[in-house]
Amino acid sequence: MNFELKEFTNIPNCYHSFNVVNESQFESTCENLIKEMSFFFKRSSFEGLKILNPNPIEKIPQYFSSNNLIYLNVRDGIRESQIIYQLAHEMCHYFMSTGIKNDELKYFEETLCDLSSHFFLRNKPQKIHKVYDDE
Repeated sequence: MNFELKEFTNIPNCYHSFNVVNESQFESTCENLIKEMSFFFKRSSFEGLKILNPNPIEKIPQYFSSNNLIYLNVRDGIRESQIIYQLAHEMCHYFMSTGIKNDELKYFEETLCDLSSHFFLRNKPQKIHKVYDDE
């Protein structure tokens, strides 16, 4: 899959390629979440972070710390809740970039990242996070 990287409009040195029809809305949703998360995680620099959609490797969102790469898996048609849920989870891995080195504790990092998704969805209007609450 060919990804044409673009710099985020309001986040310097942070790049994306979304391959969706309404890329400006997708970008805006991602930017707003990244800014909100950066406040809570006390991080303001995103040097070389790349956020790509869709994931050409597997049909799941993933974070690769070795090259600061986040893959989302949001199909076309803007689903703000899905973008926020996936990106909040993967950005949590990014913010915890040192990672948990003990493989027996990987579940703990995954749990924190799942909580991150729910926390940032809760800050949105009811209509956005309702689909996840119902499940």
